[in-house]
Amino acid sequence: MTKRKHDSGFKKEHLENKDLDKTTGKDTPNTKQVKLDLNEMEDKWLRAAAELENYKKKWSKEKNELITYIRVEFMKEFLPLLDHFENAMQILPEEKDDFEKGIEIIFSEVNNVFSRYGLTKIDNLVGEDFNPFEQEAIGYEENEEFSEGKVIEVLRAGYKLDELLLRPAWVKVSKGRNIEDETTDVKQDVLNGE
Repeated sequence: MTKRKHDSGFKKEHLENKDLDKTTGKDTPNTKQVKLDLNEMEDKWLRAAAELENYKKKWSKEKNELITYIRVEFMKEFLPLLDHFENAMQILPEEKDDFEKGIEIIFSEVNNVFSRYGLTKIDNLVGEDFNPFEQEAIGYEENEEFSEGKVIEVLRAGYKLDELLLRPAWVKVSKGRNIEDETTDVKQDVLNGE
């Protein structure tokens, strides 16, 4: 296999002493050419180094995006499993036998593992303002206890991976009190003389 020589425009004979004027010590036309060639090579080298740095940054960004995508898709696959565990935990009796205690421990460990990798549950929403960026309203109901726009029930938990929403929480939202009931109550109060 033969090696190709790279022709950068730089010639070895440019460096010989014959390029200096022996009486003045000044550059001759050949040394000027050498300096031009060196400047050109330095410019090419700086451009190549900048291109390499840009490539490294681009590759790093693409690698991080790919890792995030894989993490998101992986975690999404486990969300139904977490839902099933959550449902199982809700039907366990107050007094648990060893098997039920084991299920509780496994559920706790699964949650701990996922939380170490950035998965957080969107919960404790009852009584909070409806947030369309993290919640999906499945239904609206009139409610005496909560004012309009407040979450009255969580039907399915939502999840985030770090700050990225994986799945919105399904919630029921209050419409507030029934206005007809309020006017009926006022009319009844007036009729009763109150």
